[in-house]
Amino acid sequence: MSTAPPNFVSLHTVGLEVRSHLLCILDVEGTPIMRTWNIVRLQSKLLSPAAEAFRYFIIERGEAHLLEHDRALLQAPAQAPRRAE
Repeated sequence: MSTAPPNFVSLHTVGLEVRSHLLCILDVEGTPIMRTWNIVRLQSKLLSPAAEAFRYFIIERGEAHLLEHDRALLQAPAQAPRRAE
């Protein structure tokens, strides 16, 4: 048996594949792992209005947006992926 640590991919990264039944979410003890996101930027760099709006959205609503977006995937029972034909 391998002693390599497990590898994880963010749920929102593979959401389309999970919804399309190309991947499935395994029920593993201790998961999901919730992480804190950070936004980093150079203070000396002036952001464009679009970049500043995105930054503001992520700070104010990012966590709630991801939870809402991924809620159905977190509550759905695991389904085996479909085999490629």
